Amino acid sequence: VISETNRLYPVLAFIERQCTLPEGSTGYKLEPLHDYVIPNGMPIMIPIYAIHRDPKYFPNPTVFDPERFAKENLDQIQPCTYMPFGVGPRTCLGSHFGT
Repeated sequence: VISETNRLYPVLAFIERQCTLPEGSTGYKLEPLHDYVIPNGMPIMIPIYAIHRDPKYFPNPTVFDPERFAKENLDQIQPCTYMPFGVGPRTCLGSHFGT
């Protein structure tokens, strides 16, 4: 129940990261999805709220369905599509208390 509530109402609507690449890299190519290149150092906004409500990742995304996070259904959740407290080293410190 808590995981589904966090999916529908994440702590953060979006998170900001910065494109950091090895020395000498000119940018990160989004191929084959798009021909755009993200330059090194560019800020990137990740729309957590929108991803959590995208039917491509969560069928019937506006419906409250705690069974999405039942043990037998966890393999259906794609990596990096559920991040109610952010992701990586800057994850919300309260995430351990909220889950």
